[in-house]
Amino acid sequence: MDNHIFPFLWMRGEEESILRRELAKIRECGIKAVCLEARPHDDFCGPLWWRDMDIVLDEAQKYGMCYFRMDGNIGVLANGAGLTMRCIDYLRHRGGRPANYLDMGGSVHDQRAEKALTLLYDDPRVDAVIVNVYGGKTHCDKVAEGLLR
Repeated sequence: MDNHIFPFLWMRGEEESILRRELAKIRECGIKAVCLEARPHDDFCGPLWWRDMDIVLDEAQKYGMCYFRMDGNIGVLANGAGLTMRCIDYLRHRGGRPANYLDMGGSVHDQRAEKALTLLYDDPRVDAVIVNVYGGKTHCDKVAEGLLR
């Protein structure tokens, strides 16, 4: 990353066009990362909050923005942005401290699962790992094989 400024994007239930415009402004300034502060949102963890998170994630992916490790000690390994965020929210709600945001993707396979778990094991801050895989499009048996290797 060639810049050292990571602006906070405060989500408070704004219109979709406003969220997209603000992320575009950040990117136009040459900033390639953003920190989200979503707790002021009126519908925190509700359907409107998740809709807004999807907008922000979509824009960040479109602009090639990065997400960073968190300050905790519990590795989070899940498939799909919503499921990953729910895991992180649940850990925080129960007093845990997530160490990362690691979304393996919706159609994860054994090699991707193995690589993802290796990334977590290589992080010396991680003391425990929570794995949450939704089997909609994913063959959970293949994910399990990758995790066991």
